[in-house]
Amino acid sequence: MTEILKTNPFVRIDGDFNLVNVVATERFDVVDLRLVPFFDYASTWRSRSDARDRLCSLLGVPEEEGDEMIDEFTDEDMLIHPGSTYDALAEEARAWIGDGWQAELDYYLAVTDIMQDHSSSPGGQWIKRAWEGEEVPPVYKTYESAESVPLADPSSFEIVDEDWDSLFPPSADPSDDDLTRRELSALLYLTFGEIDKKAIPRVAEFLKKTSPSGGARHPTEAYVAVRDVEDVPPGLYHYSVKEHELERVSDAGVQDLAPYVPSVDDDDVKVVLLCGSMVERNMMKYKLPRSYTVVVQDVGHLLETFRLLSTGMDHTCYPAFDVDPSIHEELGFSYYEEPILCGATIR
Repeated sequence: MTEILKTNPFVRIDGDFNLVNVVATERFDVVDLRLVPFFDYASTWRSRSDARDRLCSLLGVPEEEGDEMIDEFTDEDMLIHPGSTYDALAEEARAWIGDGWQAELDYYLAVTDIMQDHSSSPGGQWIKRAWEGEEVPPVYKTYESAESVPLADPSSFEIVDEDWDSLFPPSADPSDDDLTRRELSALLYLTFGEIDKKAIPRVAEFLKKTSPSGGARHPTEAYVAVRDVEDVPPGLYHYSVKEHELERVSDAGVQDLAPYVPSVDDDDVKVVLLCGSMVERNMMKYKLPRSYTVVVQDVGHLLETFRLLSTGMDHTCYPAFDVDPSIHEELGFSYYEEPILCGATIR
């Protein structure tokens, strides 16, 4: 019977021209770049002899050496046979790939294959470390030496019986689209603000906000670049959850973010929101790769809340999901400690 084989569909070529098995999270060094067109040729089923002949032709090696290389690629699961585990997995994953979810599939397969120690809960281990004196990431982020701008008292916009219009009545003048400090205060408090908290002795404080957060970690921090807000000088501010105030981070204005955030160069943009994620808050409690999805879900909930509130105040809000990563260097943020995952503009 003729032996047939093909390139493992879960093998990718990384930036260093290594072959990466995204399922087994293994790398295979490509010692000769002429192997790249070989694996491309073998991406459809080929007889072993045809695959060997193409390999020998590309590398200029004798058949015996070509057979040895084919055996090595097969042993390393870079080449697979019909009915193999990888062949069956590819069939099951066809719907993902067909719907354009190739990158999502790679991530899912990579993290689900990592062996985890489930002998005790991550939460329990986190509490144990806290008891033993390991530092717990703070629930508040503050810029203590920063110039602060006070915001409106949250009690002034408590929603009672969903009577929104009485709190933020529509303007009688359709051309009046000013964003007031009170409105900005409400946007930040009702999206990111602390509405309650609970302390567990010897462990940590847990904040409660309008949007739930996995494990009550609340990793998202809000920053606003102000161009045109009543009684708020232009600049870049951090929203202090602890003090319910703005902390001036830098003089960077809306126009300085134009190269990094879509649509910011429009003259009618009053505020740009940036959502940073303090990932260590989640990492310490949940030592699992897939817990990163909770960080992304957190910022997604908050961004939609922010958008709905803006719309309720008769302001136009455009979420921005493709923030240029180079914004971290521009603003002095750590790409790994507090990545800026998304943002929004208010007009």
